[in-house]
Amino acid sequence: MKLRWREQEIILVSILAIAQIVISLAGRYAFSSRGLEEQILTQFRQNGIPFNYFKNFIVPQVGSIVLMYGTYLLVNLVIITAAKKIRLQHIEKILSWKLLFPLISFLVAAYLLAIGTNALSYYGRPDLVNYREYRLLSLLGYNDQPLNNPFFGFDRALGVVSLLTVLAALRETIIWLIEKEDGRREFRVSFVNTGTTLLFFYILTLLLFDSGPGNLQDYIAWTTPVLGLFLYNIYVLFPYIEHFHWYQKPCLLRLLTSSTVGSLFATVVYGGSNKMLHFSLYWLLLVLILTPLCWIIYQYRRDGVLQLKGLQKDLARRTSDLQFLRSQINPHFLFNALNTLHGTAWKEGSEQTAVGIQMLGDMMRFMLQENNLDAIPMEKELGYLRNYIALQKMRIPGNANIVVEDNIEEARCQRQIAPMLLIPFVENAFKHGIRFEEKSWVSIDLNCENDRIVFEVRNSLHPGRADNMEKDHSGIGLKNVKERLRILYPGQYSLKLTETEAEFVATLIIN
Repeated sequence: MKLRWREQEIILVSILAIAQIVISLAGRYAFSSRGLEEQILTQFRQNGIPFNYFKNFIVPQVGSIVLMYGTYLLVNLVIITAAKKIRLQHIEKILSWKLLFPLISFLVAAYLLAIGTNALSYYGRPDLVNYREYRLLSLLGYNDQPLNNPFFGFDRALGVVSLLTVLAALRETIIWLIEKEDGRREFRVSFVNTGTTLLFFYILTLLLFDSGPGNLQDYIAWTTPVLGLFLYNIYVLFPYIEHFHWYQKPCLLRLLTSSTVGSLFATVVYGGSNKMLHFSLYWLLLVLILTPLCWIIYQYRRDGVLQLKGLQKDLARRTSDLQFLRSQINPHFLFNALNTLHGTAWKEGSEQTAVGIQMLGDMMRFMLQENNLDAIPMEKELGYLRNYIALQKMRIPGNANIVVEDNIEEARCQRQIAPMLLIPFVENAFKHGIRFEEKSWVSIDLNCENDRIVFEVRNSLHPGRADNMEKDHSGIGLKNVKERLRILYPGQYSLKLTETEAEFVATLIIN
């Protein structure tokens, strides 16, 4: 899915330019009926200048519209397009064509705008005539002999082109942020496309069919809340209440609050009297008419909206499946586990070997079955952690240099959690914290109070490896966990990673 913001903007500007040209060409009757022709003709004659309606009135107006429209297209289709192709290596080369082309295009656009506007003003003579509703002729100053000074107005033309370029660059930045690849991209693009389409017709109606300040104010007052609530209902409220009934508090509270805010906006902006009556009637309109209509429209778009809303979680889960299968159960870990079991069997017999094999089997079964679910009981997640820690302890029996402490046996969490959300912290602790020939430690602590999870993992750091800790700790495992936390628990968690010379601490809190 692609954002259609640029196309919609160009279409809107094109429609407005064409409409202005049509109005100018069709203005002959109005020009005569208002007595402007005789008035302007007199002013031209008093200054010894012959007057021609086509040359001195139509050409300056239509030409100015075409000139500004052409400048807008040049900025958006040439300058911005060329600037987006600039890379760091082009900036390092001062004479790079990729860098020079947008700069040259920028200067050419400003020069053409200055020359064109002053040539048109020479025929329109805004110093003699005020064209009332059309003041673009004198935007860049007036030069009665433009060909004698071909750079007249160039400084102000640079300002106009700079403003257009900055606005276009700001638009491109916002588009880049919206289209940034992550789990919410498709939903953002769909929301903005719908919103800008509505805004397109809103602005078009506002500009083309306004018949006075009073009507304009009322149009803004009554139309704006309708568009805002439509987007809110379709993309926020209705997907949220999928698991609620209309009469339940989460639904009613949001519905009534949004309708009240919209009604207050309309009442404040509305220019008429008896605002309390209008507030009540408009509030009933939003609740009893607009909301059911939005619900009907939502039913037709329900599958697409829910798919976009759920896409982020599905993507996170699928990504986590692949990345954890690659990073957690990799050949290195499997070989270590098998070597440990082989050594245990050789030293102590088959009983403990069977225990280790059972633990490994439980872990494999967990990843093949439970990891495919969106959420699992906390006890199953802790069972996986216990098996993992137990297998790691089997690698280091009787080593006085190594201390492994875990406080998860007593944890009793009566809630669900996304599968394999805690294991990366433990895996990284053993990976980076244990050295058989040096004093090492790993400490794992888990507390659950009122379904609030507090998970802390500490591990020792060693000289020669500390410089790589941040790089290692931001690898696939923890990077994936951060992304899953951001998507699955928005505003419900805090993650703090602290590193000292001797210790690395990861603290995760999930509310």
